[in-house]
Amino acid sequence: MAGALAVLVTASLRIVGICGAAWLVTLVLRRSSAAARHVVWVNAVTAALLMPALLALPTPLALPAFASWAPPAATSRAGQAISHLVPMVEQPTTPAFARAPQEAPRPRRMSFTLAAVALWATGAGLVLLWVLHGVLATSRIRRRGSRSTTGWGDEARAMATEIGLGRVTFVESPDTSIPFVCGIVRPLVVMPAEVSEWASERLRAVLLHELAHVRRRDCLTQLLARVACAIYWFHPLVWVAAHRLRIERERACDDVVLTSGVLGSVYGHHLVEIAKSAASRRRNFAAGGVAMAHPRRLEERLMYILDPRIRRKSPISARLVVTAFGLVALGGASLQTKAQPSAAQAPAAAPAPAAAPAPVVQARFTATQRPAAAQPTAAQARATAGKSPTQNVTIEVASIKRNAQVEQQRLAIPPSIPTVPGRAQTLAGGVLMGRGMTVMELIRDAYGYRNRAKGDIIGGPEWINTERYDMQARANVEFPLSTSTGLPPAGEAALRALLAERLNLQVRVESPLRPVYELIVLRADGQLGPGLKLSEGGCIPFFQREAFNAGLVIEKPAAGEPQPLRPCPLLIAPGVMAAENMSMAEWAQLLTLAPQLDRTVVDRTDLGGRYDFKLGGDEAASAVAATGRLPAMTPALERRLGLTLREGQAPVEILVIEHVDRPAEN
Repeated sequence: MAGALAVLVTASLRIVGICGAAWLVTLVLRRSSAAARHVVWVNAVTAALLMPALLALPTPLALPAFASWAPPAATSRAGQAISHLVPMVEQPTTPAFARAPQEAPRPRRMSFTLAAVALWATGAGLVLLWVLHGVLATSRIRRRGSRSTTGWGDEARAMATEIGLGRVTFVESPDTSIPFVCGIVRPLVVMPAEVSEWASERLRAVLLHELAHVRRRDCLTQLLARVACAIYWFHPLVWVAAHRLRIERERACDDVVLTSGVLGSVYGHHLVEIAKSAASRRRNFAAGGVAMAHPRRLEERLMYILDPRIRRKSPISARLVVTAFGLVALGGASLQTKAQPSAAQAPAAAPAPAAAPAPVVQARFTATQRPAAAQPTAAQARATAGKSPTQNVTIEVASIKRNAQVEQQRLAIPPSIPTVPGRAQTLAGGVLMGRGMTVMELIRDAYGYRNRAKGDIIGGPEWINTERYDMQARANVEFPLSTSTGLPPAGEAALRALLAERLNLQVRVESPLRPVYELIVLRADGQLGPGLKLSEGGCIPFFQREAFNAGLVIEKPAAGEPQPLRPCPLLIAPGVMAAENMSMAEWAQLLTLAPQLDRTVVDRTDLGGRYDFKLGGDEAASAVAATGRLPAMTPALERRLGLTLREGQAPVEILVIEHVDRPAEN
């Protein structure tokens, strides 16, 4: 809701510039034809209508490049310790926000955003009701009208056929004294009942005017203007644009009549007579049809008709100016600016030091190179600043082979048992390795999505989640050690290059507004639950230690090196979740991986320091074993930790798989 309001505010500000430019262009074209000026205002109104949709489109980013969430790295050799991890597997889940029956939701005050949206919706609804009233009134006149049985109908149909308008219907109605046009798909020209008494000269002028409306599709442009006024009912410049569009529309049709040979003085007399007959009648169709003459502003219109200096047709120069303005207006409506998300919207991230040159990978393969796939992002450079020098990395050998044995082993595991996800790893000797990994897992590690929600990668065929492969590559340099956060940037870039070459992987990154969970303190007094305690430390936090993957050979610390600290325990099992020495931001990141949530979790607790966490126990584990379903996360968080999850929205960068091929056997 806040995002939609921000888009509307941004669009409103840009409309000031677009309408100002439209006014300047029409000022330049003041001696040109009204048709040219009408197109200028149509472009302005169309840009205003398209702007919210164009601004809401996700902004594409350069690929391949994505910086994953990165907590502070370990600052000592102890950070390279090896420890065991029992991660989670997707489970049938109960709703994440199931609450205990005795807990009543706390009342919330109406926010400013909600009040602003409600006010906007009320105004837009009133304007749309006014438009609907006009459409219904026009529809009644249309239904009660009767097809012409006199000679004027034959003349009207002949004129329509002559100018290439074969699907126009002509009726006369006692409910109107002003000729008007309605209908976008099936145009209808409605004439007053006294039309049979008109002189042939007046009838011809009126028919030329109305058929000009049909040929120019003025009913459609008027509808666009009315919708724009509904969306931006609070914006005076949108109403001014719609008003100027209406004036130039009538003048453009008057030009058609005058260029057909009708004298301006004679045509002006006809308009005055028609306006006089309509002065005492209500015009309910004003919002639903395009009427020929109104008593208001009639003097200004007559002066335009009688002005000999006006060009009735558009020269080439005027058309070029109008075309250029249309391109500028559309460009201004669709211009995307990459703004930094506000503190209330942006997912939590650890502060990073100043950027340093990032490693560049030059993958050497037998097939066509894709050097763009090896370029790390600026965000990755910030995440690794000061940790590794600039280096040129060349992959000398690469192998990807299917591992049917691991596939069968995974299929045999009951769905209620957590399993270790495949994870790529950097080893000594410039080796990049992953065993028994799905292609989806390789993609996650290549683009820094290891500790992101599964739903943050979309697209791709089903086999990338089921078929498993052994991957091994050797580079000409030593990679930095990988951690539970993921591969080092050089390793990620090398893996991206390998996937692009061997699997023809093509992806893109989008940043839409998506639902997130905000982790907050439950109680107003700040009291925490019994399962949340300040940590005594003395161990390497999970997100700062080297990753462990079943089946990988991990080298022990070299002889003579100091003994590393023990790894902080992390237990994730059916119905149980426990961790030591974690910050709230790291705990939120761990919750993001929970199958019950599978959504980005953002820390909003404002709790500093590091904590020990414990959720569930033997009772919860027994319940999972009996039902095969994981417990809802929110009740456990509230009961054991004194925390809760709140629905929210934030820009979330997601990876979209556009194309991927099965790996060819080596």
